[in-house]
Order: sequence, then C-alpha cells, then structure tokens
Amino acid sequence: MRPEGELNVNKHHLALALAASAFLFLAFIEVIFVSKLTLELLLVTLFGVPAAWLLIRTGSQVMQKIDRGDVFSPLVLFPAAYLVWFTVGSISFLRLPSSISFGLFEAIPGRMWIYYAVGLISYLAGAWIVLQLGPEPRQEGRTWHFFYTWEENRFRLVIGGLAALMLASYIAIISHLGIPLLQGDAYLVRLEIGKYRWAQLFLIASAYTILPFLAAYFWTNPSRGKPRRAFWFLLVLTALLLISLGGRGFIFQPLLTAVVARHYLKNKYRVLGAGTALVVMFAAMSFYGFARDLGGSDTESPFVQAGFPSYLFPFAYSYLYVRYSVATLRDVVSVIPSQVPYQHGWLTFQPLQVLLPGHHDTSDTYFKSILGNQFEGAGQPATLLGPFYGDFGLVGIIVGMLAFGALSMAVYRWSLRRQTVTSALVYAWLVRTAILSLFLSIFEFPTDLWIPLMWLFMDRFLRGARNAQNVLQHPAITLGINSA
Repeated sequence: MRPEGELNVNKHHLALALAASAFLFLAFIEVIFVSKLTLELLLVTLFGVPAAWLLIRTGSQVMQKIDRGDVFSPLVLFPAAYLVWFTVGSISFLRLPSSISFGLFEAIPGRMWIYYAVGLISYLAGAWIVLQLGPEPRQEGRTWHFFYTWEENRFRLVIGGLAALMLASYIAIISHLGIPLLQGDAYLVRLEIGKYRWAQLFLIASAYTILPFLAAYFWTNPSRGKPRRAFWFLLVLTALLLISLGGRGFIFQPLLTAVVARHYLKNKYRVLGAGTALVVMFAAMSFYGFARDLGGSDTESPFVQAGFPSYLFPFAYSYLYVRYSVATLRDVVSVIPSQVPYQHGWLTFQPLQVLLPGHHDTSDTYFKSILGNQFEGAGQPATLLGPFYGDFGLVGIIVGMLAFGALSMAVYRWSLRRQTVTSALVYAWLVRTAILSLFLSIFEFPTDLWIPLMWLFMDRFLRGARNAQNVLQHPAITLGINSA
C-alpha cells in the first residue's frame, strides 16, 4: 500500500514533460539572445529536434525487434534494401554534363515512384500469401540448429572433382585471353570470357560451389588435420582465381552467399552487423571496379572531365551503380511501349534460352541497344523491375514481383523447416539473388537457377544412405546459433 501523501508519478510522462519544458526553455533563450532569429530556427528547435529524437527512438525499437527475429527474413532485408536503392538512385547527388553521362543525371520523374511502390507491394503480397498457407516458422527469440549432414569421404570426393573442373576451365580460358586482371584493358577483356561458353559455365558453377561449401564446412565440421588445411588452401586459391578474372561479380557473388549462410550456420547477425557487412562488401566491390576500370590512370575519367575532386572518386563510383540502374529503368519506361513493343516474356525468361542454340543477349544488353547507347563495356541494367516492365508493362511488375515474393518466402520456410547446411546455403543463394537483382534482374544468368538445383542434387549424394529425416545430431556438430 502506498503511504499517504506520496504522489503516483509515471516516469515516462515525467520524462516527456521535462523534455518539452527543455525545448520550450531553449526556444525562449533563442528569442531573447539571438539577434536575428528566424522562423526556421524556431521551428527546428520546437519541432525538428523532437521529431529527430522520436525517429531515432522508434528506429532503435524497430532494430531491437528485428534483432530478436531474423534480419535476413524475406520481410526484412530485401524490402529495406529495395527502399534504400530506389530512394538513393532517384536523388541526383552529382551533376555531370550529358555528353559524358549519357543522361544519367537527368531528373527522375515523380511518376516512377508508382512503379517502385507497386513492385514492393506486390512482393510483400506474394510473401504474405505464402505465409497464410501454413504455420509460420517461429523466429523471435529462437536458437536455430542447422545440422551437418554430409559424409566426410563423399564431401572430399565432390570438392576434389569440382576443384579439378574449376582449374581445367580456368586454364582453358586464360590460355586464350591471358589473366584479365593483369591486362591494361581488364574491364573489356573480362567481357570476352563469355565467348568461352561452356568453360565459363563449368568454372562459375564449380567455383561458386567450392567457396560457400568450404566456408560452411569450416563453420559446421569440427574435424582437424591435413584435409582441413588442404581445404583452406583451396578456398584461398578459388578466391584468387575469381578475382583474377577481372569482374567484381565473380568474387562478390559466392562471398555474399557465404556471408549470409554464416548467419544461420555460425553466428546470428544483428541489424547493424548485417548492414555493416553488406555496405563494406558493396564499397569494396565498387572500389575494385573503380581501380580496374581506370587501370591506375584517371586522366580519361568523366569525373576528371567534370572537375570532380579525385579523392571522392571511389565514393562517387559506388553511387553510380545505384543511380545507373534506376536511371536506365526511367529510360526504359519512356521508350516501351511508345517506341519499342513489349517483349512478352523474352526478357524475364532469358536465362532459360541458353538451352536453345544460337547467341542470346541478356536483358541489360537489350536495354542498351534500344536506348541507343554505344559506350564500351557491358549493357545497361534496369533493376529487377526492368525486365518485368519490358515484357508486360505494369502488369508484368505486379505478377513478377508477386511471384518473387512468394518464392522467397517459400524457400525461407523450407530452409527453416529443414535446417541442414544445404538448406541454409540454398536460401543464402536466394538472398544473394535478391540483393543483386536491385542492380541487374532477378535471374540474369542461367547459373542463377542451375547452381541451387545442382546443390540439391549434390546434397542427396553427400548424405549417402542417410534419410532426409535422419540428420546427424551428434553434440559436437549440432549448431546452436547465438546472437553476435
């Protein structure tokens, strides 16, 4: 029982009252002592600072809630990255002459936000529909346990075979082109790799499997000895071979897959940790492309021609990736269907056309062609919305994003139900696909579809006689995921 005469004070109400009084007092001081007080300064004091504090407080609460769940959930990471990408890409932070920027910095019309919003809403609707089909896997406050289910001897056999295939394919390519990264025009030589169709396909499939599979092996298998040291050597060798190809995507894609898989197989990322990892990887990828394209000389850089400070080149280069794809989407919308007809599925299902004879251009190459740009290098990607719009307009965006949202949630639920190393890797690959689609498209290359299917077939062999339900549960390799 509260003693007589004691006040019942709500601490939260008292804190709000004290904060409001402080802001009013500060405004009063400004009125008295600031000789040239403006209305804007007074409004910032009375409303701007409290609004900023409220925004930070709300953001902190949201981050804490996400930390208790899963930052890589289809309902968290991709929607957040989507909003950031299209918002940053729609703002013209730089101004370069159109003669050297190909119209890159012309204003983004406000109507483009209709396409952005429809795409995101459709994605969320697709994910929500899948959630209603059954009970949602519990996330909040959960400790996951992904099980190591591979037989050691079979794993060594598979990795050894993939290593031999990777080295043979790499030698076949560099015997004709040399090592792309060591050449002065590496940014052009890397494009020639695609001419060696099957060698490139085998090289990518094997290297993109070796790197994340070995990383997962190190995180989940406690064995020691010479095989483990040999695997470390192979991991480093694979990374160096991919870097030497001259394309930042060659190393970035399997590395991103491994980073996401670590969240499920070793230590659970918090929001800040995941965000920092992605930003650092994006910055490193941008700097790699910047250094490669300039080849140690920036005399022909459009930034130099525009008088841009050289110490800001790497940062501006990072921004160009975002702006470039968003501006291309703007241009694609302006010419389709007014000047160029819809493609009725050719752009969206382009990866499947590799099974057909003949040469087949990717969607970014097609967009570069219809926009009439003749610059050297690769094509003009128009984000993941570009191929959907180029095929069927706004309806294509709705159906395509709805399907992608449903696919993302379905694979995520399957991964949490299965909880094996392979299921974590397959979902990590899909997260990698979603992030890269903000620049390119959802399935830009046939390997985007082929590699996860190959992993599922490999898993059946690696498990040997074990039934899918009979996973190895030895305490030494039961993976409890702790927050870190």
